[in-house]
Amino acid sequence: MTRIAARLLSLAAGGVLFLGSVGCAGADGAGDDRGSTSAEAPPSGSAKPTGQQEEQEEKEGKGEQGVIAGAVSLDVSGGFAGVRRGITVTPDGEVRVRSREGERTARALDGTEQRTLAALLAEVDFGEVPARSISEQLRDGFQYRLRYEGHSVLTDRTTSLGPVDRVIDHLEKCLRGRGREAS
Repeated sequence: MTRIAARLLSLAAGGVLFLGSVGCAGADGAGDDRGSTSAEAPPSGSAKPTGQQEEQEEKEGKGEQGVIAGAVSLDVSGGFAGVRRGITVTPDGEVRVRSREGERTARALDGTEQRTLAALLAEVDFGEVPARSISEQLRDGFQYRLRYEGHSVLTDRTTSLGPVDRVIDHLEKCLRGRGREAS
């Protein structure tokens, strides 16, 4: 299992615990041991753990939590007034917001916001989500473009996309909380 996959699995498991406490459902956090080999633990007092030990620590929640694998962005446009706004979050939680006035740095995500975002992203199977989900009948509606790790989803939210909708909701909440703050 790749290190990123192990980290996402760990994040998903941590997010389920967090989200479960507020009434949201998530992944079961089950591990995948394909490709792993058994190895003896290093002698006690060893300063640096092996790669397999680091991977196991991440699975057990001892590694970095709340870290996303790459930048994630949400752009919202459309409507009668021609709305254009967006947010980009980097793996370290830094935030850039966009509006008609331009782009600026905003307050970074706090730990809870980062962990929630990481858990929600871990729930999305981008291979199963349509790249485009737009109703031909909708007029003057909003379009939401979510981008993450080379994937892009464009939706007007007239059809439920499950975990994608929850990521969009969370990013919009983060954007609203930073909408009028000074840089």
